[in-house]
Amino acid sequence: MVKKGKKKSGGKKDSKSKEPSAMQLQMQELAKRFWAGYQKRLTAAGQQAIPAVETAVKTTIKDCAPFVHLVVDSVELYTTQNPQSRLAPLFNALLETGYPFLQELYLWNLTLRNEDAAVLSTYLRQRRDFTKFEMLGCKFADTRGLATLAEGLGFNKHITQINMSFIKLGSEGVRLLALELAHNEMLRKLRLHRCSLDSHAGEILFRYLSAVPLTHVDLEGNTLGPIGLRDISKVFPASDVLQELSLQENGIDVAECSEEDMHAGISGMCENILQNSTLKTLNLSFNTIGDTYGQMILDALKQRKEKGLPTVTIKVGHRMRSELYEAISAAGKLAKKGGKKKKGGKKKKKK
Repeated sequence: MVKKGKKKSGGKKDSKSKEPSAMQLQMQELAKRFWAGYQKRLTAAGQQAIPAVETAVKTTIKDCAPFVHLVVDSVELYTTQNPQSRLAPLFNALLETGYPFLQELYLWNLTLRNEDAAVLSTYLRQRRDFTKFEMLGCKFADTRGLATLAEGLGFNKHITQINMSFIKLGSEGVRLLALELAHNEMLRKLRLHRCSLDSHAGEILFRYLSAVPLTHVDLEGNTLGPIGLRDISKVFPASDVLQELSLQENGIDVAECSEEDMHAGISGMCENILQNSTLKTLNLSFNTIGDTYGQMILDALKQRKEKGLPTVTIKVGHRMRSELYEAISAAGKLAKKGGKKKKGGKKKKKK
């Protein structure tokens, strides 16, 4: 066994290194100002601080470092004894005290009434440096609450990423969301996992994506099916910025869908992808494409190559002939630049 040596005793610590900088002191002061404003509003409302907020602020004050993201998870936003929204004191204090560092907001597993959605919408509309919004597994009282929140998200021209997964939006919900988000030209990434989107969402999202510069759209776990695939793929000729589209596990299933629908969906997608030069990845994995439609996809990839279009990766499920699956995978791989490496000359002998 190798024996561990004794740790060397360090020199004298520089006392100046412990002193926070002027910037750190400013961060600390802003956090204190926000905390005082938040406490004042909590007292007036007869409420307790949201634990995650209290932890974030106290850490900021202690470490003189800002909190740039905030997670509110599984919190009751109101009670029968106190029906006032617990979000109101938080976001009103953030606005009124001018806390400038919060850039990312994560809301998980919350039940929102319309007044809660209104509080969030007001905050989002007035912030000018907010970049990421994530809402997972939340419930709205009705479509009015969703529309109100969507208005705030659309009004904010600085948000670049939105994730509203595991929310039962449905076609009407995604229509309301797309209507408001069409005003946001800075949004680049949109994720809507398992949001109960059916084939009607394909046309809605095609119209939306054709009008905005999104680069990444992830719709995993919905049921757009082959008709939804056909409709949303119409964005390929219309968009010159879209790079990734995921329809993983979306009910594009040769065993469950009619032959007519499968043919319309896959052939339509193949025609559209031949008119696009920016898409890098189309994810159709965990769908049962089958041999016939897998061959259509492979033929489309070959035609792209013949036309001199950039390589696009189409990910498919493995339920097809293994050689067909491997051919589709190989067709989507970028060719290695430079060919084979030249053998180097003889190494010089060490003197």
